[in-house]
Amino acid sequence: SVEGRSPKTIERYRYIMGRFSQSAAAPTRQVTVYHLRKYLADEKARGISDRTLEGYRQVFSAYFGWLHREGLIAQNPAGNLSAIKYAKKEKDIFTDTDIERMKFSCASVRDRAIVHFLRATGCRISEMTQLNRDDVDFANLECKVLGKGNKERVVYLDAVAGMVLQNYLKSRTDACPALFIGKGSDRLTPHGVRFMLSKLG
Repeated sequence: SVEGRSPKTIERYRYIMGRFSQSAAAPTRQVTVYHLRKYLADEKARGISDRTLEGYRQVFSAYFGWLHREGLIAQNPAGNLSAIKYAKKEKDIFTDTDIERMKFSCASVRDRAIVHFLRATGCRISEMTQLNRDDVDFANLECKVLGKGNKERVVYLDAVAGMVLQNYLKSRTDACPALFIGKGSDRLTPHGVRFMLSKLG
């Protein structure tokens, strides 16, 4: 946490290491590469994908590597764990025509503003939902977002996205500081945005 890891990363480590610890039934200082390999083999037999298993391996490598660097264990048992190969799936890219269809299919000015905002800025959904109204500089068509690793960067809107976003904000009568809201005037969640985009698609 002190090193700046995000709460989601820490929670993921806690979950994966917790499951491994239950399975291995061995004190941390006695964990060997064979415990790790057996766990990964058992998970594979359970039907877990190679991509997910590689994620587990990366967590083991980072966690035990940290323990070793801190002097809490004599050896890093994950040091000899080889990377797990998996087929990388290329994501489909929306064409300009697809984007235009999405814009015209939006059921509300809010949804239209979201599509325009994501298209113009290239923000992650989680970054967008953290933004407040005051974070957007409409004069310069830019805003600061907090990305992975708590790194701040500036993203830019085009003129149309800025206009649609302003129209959306003018239509609101709530006092919520969030840039986008859901039902009950609460901040819109990443899950809510993904649900909307899926329905729109």
